[in-house]
Amino acid sequence: MGIRGLTSLVNENPGLLNDYQLKSTRVVVDGTSLAYRIFMSFKVECSFCGEYLAFKNATLSFLNRLRRANVTPLFIFDGPMDKYGSKFQTVIKRHKEAINCALQVMQQRSNFVLPLLAFDVFLRLLHQQNFDVLVCAGDADRTIAACALYLNCPVISMDSDFLVFPLNKGYIPFSSIDLSDLAPNDAINCSIYNVDNWLKFLPRLDKALLPIFAIVIGNDFFTSNAFENFFDHITKPQVAAREIARGTLKQCNMVGFLEWLQDKSYNDALQRVLSCVSSESQKCLREKIENALSFYSVKALSIEECKRCTISQLSACGFPTPFIEAYCTGHLYRLSNMAYIRIGQTLFLPIVLENISLHCVHECSKPLRAIIYGIMLKGTGHHVVTEYVRVHDMYQPIVTAIQENVPSMNDIPNLGREDRRKILICNFSLCLHDLDAIPEQLHLFVLSLKTWTLFSSSTEQTRENMALALAATAIHLNAKLTSIMPESLRRLYKKPLIESHQERNKYFTFVHAANQWQSCLDAIQCLNGLLMQPFREADVTCLFSGKLAFNLYQCVLCSRHPVETVLNTLRDEATVFDMSPDQLLAKLQLIVPFPKEASTVSVATGKTTTNKTRHRVKEKVVITTDLSSDTSTSDWDDDNAFAVLKSVR
Repeated sequence: MGIRGLTSLVNENPGLLNDYQLKSTRVVVDGTSLAYRIFMSFKVECSFCGEYLAFKNATLSFLNRLRRANVTPLFIFDGPMDKYGSKFQTVIKRHKEAINCALQVMQQRSNFVLPLLAFDVFLRLLHQQNFDVLVCAGDADRTIAACALYLNCPVISMDSDFLVFPLNKGYIPFSSIDLSDLAPNDAINCSIYNVDNWLKFLPRLDKALLPIFAIVIGNDFFTSNAFENFFDHITKPQVAAREIARGTLKQCNMVGFLEWLQDKSYNDALQRVLSCVSSESQKCLREKIENALSFYSVKALSIEECKRCTISQLSACGFPTPFIEAYCTGHLYRLSNMAYIRIGQTLFLPIVLENISLHCVHECSKPLRAIIYGIMLKGTGHHVVTEYVRVHDMYQPIVTAIQENVPSMNDIPNLGREDRRKILICNFSLCLHDLDAIPEQLHLFVLSLKTWTLFSSSTEQTRENMALALAATAIHLNAKLTSIMPESLRRLYKKPLIESHQERNKYFTFVHAANQWQSCLDAIQCLNGLLMQPFREADVTCLFSGKLAFNLYQCVLCSRHPVETVLNTLRDEATVFDMSPDQLLAKLQLIVPFPKEASTVSVATGKTTTNKTRHRVKEKVVITTDLSSDTSTSDWDDDNAFAVLKSVR
């Protein structure tokens, strides 16, 4: 987000950026922006609903690169408050654009949609690596700038607002960072921007006027339509040879405006800008410009001072202390988007890949969200929440009732672990002892599968086939092998061919069902966090790989004996949580329905036989998006048995 068109203008004028070697310093990182940029820069596959282990390894590669350069990062993330206030219309517009992006990915065109659980992976890794994390109540830009001033260090982001903030040590666009090992002394080669660089081209420009420039051009808090007439009253570049390239009409207006601002005082510039709008609008627009000036004017603040500010805001909203502490450190980041429910009873549900001819994938996780809403709104007098969701190809509000018979947020710390567990499973027709035979690492995974099979709008056959494919995927990702992985197993990690009409229908069914399940897992993880973790947190990198799951789904569809087929993809000596794969699968199917024929064969006899018909996964790879280069080499973890592929590929 940020100031529309300003990043392009800076990129087309290299004099505004200086070569820089990043090493031996603190740095403040825009965490929200970084997660997207790592996914894109490392070309992590997104068209099969997420390659989370590949994303984890890409993030780890970036973090290790910072460590080798002796760079100590502080990661700061956006909170939800401004999304539902001053940025409301901007957020609605971005979600509508995201629907179009998702459509393009589903139609095998070039685009990118961040998988639903990517931030779970990102925050989990930051905490495992002991990095400092701070989550703000609202937009993080001012907090990032304030901490950077206090620490006297640069900012890493891709938000063009940092081209306006007066940062002492500058702003490093993530896109300029060279992650290779070519720099001497382990330094990171990159480009850095400083607000003083404008003076190379505009020596008479008062830098204090840049906030006026930002609001007139248009940023996330304000659209520039009101000032369209202003650009008709200023001189814009006319000659081809210039020190600042003109580029598009938008950039031409920007250059003309910057040149016009030279030799102007604040009051003079403000008055002349306002003279170009109607007298009825002048008071409102003056207030917006003055607010913008306040937004970009920051003072140095320590991390603790910024954290206290967030604590104060959340305390004023009635959140209890345990929730606030976990929120600020990012341990409840997946719940952060829901924090506004307590204040404004509104929630933006994320856009993911899905079949737009069907109900939104988040529909099947609504019963879980109703519990969360009930807990958050208990005692407030509010009984409904407005959810913004995809309806066909639109993004629209839908009113959802909360669940009433739940404890309040203040009651939860006083409840025992067993009572908190019962709240989570109350909708599943399960008893706690039903999970006793399941490894605790898979408890939330099993509950998410159960939720999906209960509330999904998919056909019974699709639910059973997908449940088996998802269970088999989790078994594969947690299996320990005693020998090198065979080619037949490696082939399951290849990117599948999506070519015929029939294959495309399978792909659409798979993607919609996979993201329905992920929506259920996301909601269960949120509820588990709100209930102070009565169940062990699920690690999605050990549960789901889109390419693997789709290939296993195709194996299930092509087989008369699906359970036998998925078990035969593993070698006999494989173990999963100290048991054989067939033993674990038998335990899972006592809770989650699998294809009927599979139940008879695997449970009654306990034996597996080789299918007479062998169905091979096609090895041909189709590049479905420009971000989907084969990332299979980053799909392995040193703690996983599949890491042996590094030595045989």
